[in-house]
Amino acid sequence: MTITTKDEDCDKNERYGKICELIWNLKVSVNNSLPDGSTRKVIFPPVRRKKVALLIIGQSPNHNGVPDAATDREQTIQHTKRYEFIRRNLCSPFDDRLNHRHYEKLVAFVRQVDERLGVWWELAELTKKLCVEFTDALPLATIPRTGDFDSVIEQRNPMCPVRNSCKDILSAILDYYEPRVILAHGWLPSTLLRELHAQNQDTLLSTSTFIVSEDKQRQIHLSRFIDDGLDEFCRDRLITEMKARWPFRRTEDLRGF
Repeated sequence: MTITTKDEDCDKNERYGKICELIWNLKVSVNNSLPDGSTRKVIFPPVRRKKVALLIIGQSPNHNGVPDAATDREQTIQHTKRYEFIRRNLCSPFDDRLNHRHYEKLVAFVRQVDERLGVWWELAELTKKLCVEFTDALPLATIPRTGDFDSVIEQRNPMCPVRNSCKDILSAILDYYEPRVILAHGWLPSTLLRELHAQNQDTLLSTSTFIVSEDKQRQIHLSRFIDDGLDEFCRDRLITEMKARWPFRRTEDLRGF
């Protein structure tokens, strides 16, 4: 069992509060309207509940998969605490407002590397042992396949202020979660992670790209979209790469996770 001191808990709370502040400031600074005229939604990363074995970083939350537009930071935090990522009760009616299918596909994918991986409530129920958490490189929800994402992030402009804010936020999230393994799911998280950690930033962005951050003890795997952006060959190659470098062995005592 891992025992934390009150000072460590205060430090984690302070770091989480700083992340929320950075994200909220980004929300306020982005004034462009959504294609359907609705309010821009924001998602905070979940409060750290367990040691994070694997952090999956996506592009941006799906606007259509965020059920409510919180009007203040506290409401947004409460939403992230409730969100299950994959459904706890499979018998309940499926709610199309929620993005469970997306996360279920991602969890099924990484379980090909280690079937012990699970989301927070599965660890709480002791059905899984290694914690998977999710976050996004752009914490503002965007509407897929409309050009909305590109209207917020200027892909080819390294000096884009939103892009630079996302890089600062992602760096703070990594320091907060301290994940052992990171899987980038999309061009933006892959690009930002490469800038934060890679020695050679000219390395081609591909599923064969693997980065080791020696100072942070992180393994980082870069990829395009896993669910619909990779063919079967690339998916198999990514799984093989992750298995070959996977730090959690079968004989390892996982009680600290």
